[in-house]
Amino acid sequence: MAKIIFSTISGIPNSTKLPCFYEGMVNALVSHGNDVMLMITNQFMEKLWTSNASKADIDKKKLDEAIMAFNPDLVITCNNSLYENLPKLVTCPIVVYGTDSPALFIDLPGLKRNSERYNFLMASEDFITMAKEYFGKKMRSLEMLYFATDFVAEKIEQDKNISFIGTDFHFSGVPFQDFIISKDFTPQVKKDLKLFLESYKKDVLLDPKSHLKKLGLDSQLLKKISHTDLLNLISSNFRMQTLQAVSDLGLSLYGSKTWRNHCDYSIDMALAFVDEEISSAKENQDVYNSSKISINISHSQAGKAFSWRVRDIMACNSVLVSDPREDLVTQFGKYVKIPTYENAFEARKICQKLLADQKWREEIIEGSQLAIEEAHRFKHRIKDIEQITGVALTSASSGILTSLDANDFIWSPNTESGPVMVKIVAEKIWGKNGVIRSWRRQRRRERKQLKKIML
Repeated sequence: MAKIIFSTISGIPNSTKLPCFYEGMVNALVSHGNDVMLMITNQFMEKLWTSNASKADIDKKKLDEAIMAFNPDLVITCNNSLYENLPKLVTCPIVVYGTDSPALFIDLPGLKRNSERYNFLMASEDFITMAKEYFGKKMRSLEMLYFATDFVAEKIEQDKNISFIGTDFHFSGVPFQDFIISKDFTPQVKKDLKLFLESYKKDVLLDPKSHLKKLGLDSQLLKKISHTDLLNLISSNFRMQTLQAVSDLGLSLYGSKTWRNHCDYSIDMALAFVDEEISSAKENQDVYNSSKISINISHSQAGKAFSWRVRDIMACNSVLVSDPREDLVTQFGKYVKIPTYENAFEARKICQKLLADQKWREEIIEGSQLAIEEAHRFKHRIKDIEQITGVALTSASSGILTSLDANDFIWSPNTESGPVMVKIVAEKIWGKNGVIRSWRRQRRRERKQLKKIML
C-alpha cells in the first residue's frame, strides 16, 4: 500500500467534482489498496489555469503541515497543477501526467527550471516529442502512459441516435472577432493571417512564432496570438462544424451551457443541447450506453492521440465515430476498425450509414469492448506506473480516499500564522500614510480580512 497525493484542476465549472477520467484513476488507486489524498486545485489557486500560486486567504503553514503529516510515497499531478510549496515538502517521486499538451501545463516556466525534480508521463507520443523540446535532458524520466477506462457496457434503452459530451472551446484569451475588426487588422495582416493559419493547421503542435519565422512574417498583431488561443480556435471551429452537420440526425449534446449561445447560426445545434450536468463516471457511462453512436471530436493539440472519451465509449454499448487519429489504428487496429471522418460532410455520411445498419454497429461494439478488456483498463495503467516509479501500488486491502477541503485551510486571526498574514495583507492594501492603493481596490477579500483584524 502507498500513500499518494493526487492533484488536478477540475474542468467542471464552479465544482469540486472530478472529470470522469480523473475520478476513475483515483477510484482505481484506492481500490488497489492505496491511501489517496485528493487535491482539486480549483479551491486553492488564484489563477489556476496559469499559476500554482495559492489564494491569499489560504493558510499555507497549516496546509504544509497537513501534507507533511500525510508523508506521501508518490505525488501525481495532472498537467502540473500542484500546490506551490509541495515539491519542497516531500522527497518522494513527483509524477507530472501530461493529459494535455505541455504547451498547456500550469506554471510552465517554473517547471522548465526544475524539471530534474519530476518524472514525466505523457498520454501521446506527440507530447513526448514536445516534452523533450520544452524540458531538455534534465527530466528525471519521460515515459508514455495511455489513458484508460473502467466504464462497463449495460443493456439499457438506446433512446439517443448520436451523443456528444464536451465543451465548445469558446474561451479564447483574445476574442478573435475583436482581433479581426481591430484598426490594425489591415488587408496585409489579413493576407498574412491566412498564410499563417494554412501553415499552422498542418502542424498545430509547433509554436506559432516558429510558423511566423518560417514564413518570414513579422506582424506584431499576429505575434500577440498565444499558442493556447490558436489551439482552442481551430478546435472550436472544427467541433462546431461537425456537430452542426449531424445535429438533425438525432443529436443529444451535453457539456458547456454555452452551446446554446450558438443558436444564431445553428438553431438545430442549440436545440440539441440537453441542460443536464453530466460529469461523473456513472453519468457519462449512462449517456454512452443509451446512445447508438457516440462521436469523438478531438482537440487539435491531441496530435496522434485522442481524448479519454474514446476508451469510455468503446467500453460501452455505443459505436465510436471519430476524426482520424494514428493511435486509433496502432492501439486498436487488430481488434476493430473505428469509423473515422476527415470533415463534417464525412461525419454526417458515416452516421447516416451506421444508424441504418445495426449489424455493422454490433460488430464495431464487439471489437471495441475486446480491445478495452485486453489492455486499456485502469489496472493496466497502475502496473505501468509501478514499473516507471518503483512505487508498489497494489495490495489485497482497499485504501482510503481523503479530499482536501480549502475551507479547512482558510486563514483566521486565531491561527499561529495570523500575525504573518496580517503583515502581508496590510502591505498589499495600505500605502504610505494609510492611503489605500487604488490598484488594489479589487482585492475585496483581503480588505475584509484586514477590517476584521482591526476590529
